[in-house]
Amino acid sequence: MAISAVHYTILNELHAAGRLPQGGSLLQLGEPEWYGDVSPNDIPGYCEGMSGHEVAALVYRNACSPSRVVSIDLHGTDAALRADLNEPLLLDGGQFDLTVNHGTAEHVFDVRRVLETIHEWTKPGGLMLHESPFTGWIDHGFYCIQPTLYFDVSAANGYVIESFAVAHIPTRLIWRIESQSQVIELVRAGGILNNSMLFVALRKSGNAKFRVPMQGVYSEGATQDQIRAWKSMR
Repeated sequence: MAISAVHYTILNELHAAGRLPQGGSLLQLGEPEWYGDVSPNDIPGYCEGMSGHEVAALVYRNACSPSRVVSIDLHGTDAALRADLNEPLLLDGGQFDLTVNHGTAEHVFDVRRVLETIHEWTKPGGLMLHESPFTGWIDHGFYCIQPTLYFDVSAANGYVIESFAVAHIPTRLIWRIESQSQVIELVRAGGILNNSMLFVALRKSGNAKFRVPMQGVYSEGATQDQIRAWKSMR
């Protein structure tokens, strides 16, 4: 997935809030490119003639000054590692301070394995960023990811939700989400556009083994309003 204006805005907000690890290691599932809806001339350090991958790398250098970068991408640059994310990921060098799912999980059949890989390779206290299709995106990948996935996987594994947003790339609209109930309110108000995205930042609090979540409406983790919405919005 390429870094769009929406992604760039949210990344800069996390940086300004002090939530991005600085000077640490960065693991990218999907080697990002530059989407092109922001002029690269507005990015500090940009030089004429940079490729889309080079611009995207510059964005992360500006945001978190990573000391080590590993990218996994079957169709990336020569610097990217080729790996099947349906299988456990084998790497050298230990866990990472920041792990980013650059719109990659929906293209991998075994999404559970991707989430577990991200968990395993992120340090305790490290940040996990997810960019995922939410509505629409017909045949873009195997899946469109629902908000409940990130809320429920966070509850199961003790993640702290640092940032949660629904966003629309063409219009650059961003809806900040403070609770799962707010997603329901947005749907009822007709505020979620087709081909919207989820941008989620999760903080890993410990180093326990990954726990597979059960959806909140089945595990008594949902409110009565969420359960009613779950029934009525089918």
